[in-house]
Amino acid sequence: MNEAALHGERIDAPAHFLTAWKRAVADANAPIHFGKDDGDDLIAKGRSLVGIYTPPPGIIGVEQPFEVELAPDLPIVQGRIDLVRAEGETLILADIKTAAARTLTDTHAVEAQLALYDLAYPASRHEVIVAAKLKNPVITVQPITPWPIATLVRHYREVHHGMASGVRYGVRGWQCEGCSFASRCRKEG
Repeated sequence: MNEAALHGERIDAPAHFLTAWKRAVADANAPIHFGKDDGDDLIAKGRSLVGIYTPPPGIIGVEQPFEVELAPDLPIVQGRIDLVRAEGETLILADIKTAAARTLTDTHAVEAQLALYDLAYPASRHEVIVAAKLKNPVITVQPITPWPIATLVRHYREVHHGMASGVRYGVRGWQCEGCSFASRCRKEG
């Protein structure tokens, strides 16, 4: 939908969702476990969720590729920014997430993501567009403060070292609440 909006087009998002769903199920070549819902329930939920989304104004980039070097001794980070938009002279970088609530309570990952995006395209504002998977779905825009660069580089260095060593590395997220190493992460920032 954002891509269509970028080109001034409108699309029937629920119909596109249904087509993409059917294609993904047909291409899966494996049994699909739907959890407590059946496939029809999930289709209805997905259609209602995409049906309420309206692309924000001022879109100038969708899935914008970027490359960033955090430090000479670390591999280049490559990625795509979900949404780049402008309001007057203000550049806004946005990530789009689905969630079980109207806003994200654990924002560490998106703070890191937007810090990377900001290195590639320095912006005045950063936000996450949350598609809340509620009985009555809603879309909210949540301001985000990106990580400081030093925190981002330290985290990336730890993750890279862990991956290169074959050791598990810390990744902040919802699972931190029950993790026995959570106090270390909180202490280290």
